Order: sequence, then structure tokens, then C-alpha cells
Amino acid sequence: MVTASRAQDDRLARYKTQYAQETDPVRKAKLLGAMAPLEVDQSRVTYKAGNDEQSLDILTGYIGEVQKTLMELKATGADPVKHPAGFKELQIGLRVGLRRLDDFVLEIPVDKQPWFSAARSDFADAQNALIDDLFQIDKKNPDRAAQNKQP
Repeated sequence: MVTASRAQDDRLARYKTQYAQETDPVRKAKLLGAMAPLEVDQSRVTYKAGNDEQSLDILTGYIGEVQKTLMELKATGADPVKHPAGFKELQIGLRVGLRRLDDFVLEIPVDKQPWFSAARSDFADAQNALIDDLFQIDKKNPDRAAQNKQP
């Protein structure tokens, strides 16, 4: 188990280094997608080591990078339906990370769960925004969204 944890830490460190050097929003989004479950796992290990605040900082720092990269990705003007690269990988990574985060939050004492539930909510919001982009869901005009559905 120690070697598996070390391998995950090494992979996460490698992804973070690549992310820091990357300038292309699509490749950054793909890296963040791969990092999502690893960040949640690192947060869980940090929490179990007795570092509650640092554990939460890992999650909030990650979601901050997700939000920043999403803005950069959308600023490219790419249509996520026709060219889903980056959007799709990030959404999948967030979905996997969200499942792991759900399991993690259940392990936390009830008095500390609200802090981590807020981070979980941010994960879910980002993932839902990506789903909306990928499937062109229009929240403001549900009638128009229904008309856009293909038969």
C-alpha cells in the first residue's frame, strides 16, 4: 500500500509540474482531469494525518485551478459540442473525483463535514457546468433547450 501511495504522489507531482508549465488551456484541462482523483486522495491522506485545514486547502486550491482553467478554455471560443477536447476529460476527472470525495466526506466527523461539503459542492458545480457546456443545456430558457434536442 505504501508503494501505491508513493506512486500516486509521484504521478500527482508530475502532473502538477506539467500543469504549471503548460500554456494551452486544452492540455491544462486534460491534466486537471487526470489530477482530480489524485487530489482527493491526497486530501484524504492529509486529513487522516491530522491536518484538517491543509486537507481542505488541497481541495479548494484544486477547484480554484479548475475554475481558472475553465474560464481560459471557454475564452478560446472552442465549441465543446464539436470539439470536446479538454472539456470532456475534465468533466470525467471531476466525476471520478466527486465520487471519491463523497466517500471521503462520509468518513469525516459530522461537525467538520460542512467545510468539506462546501468543497464537494464546488466540485459538483464545476462538473455540472461542464455537462451543460458539452450538451448545450440552456438553464435560462428550458424551452429552447428542449427544442435543441435531436430526435
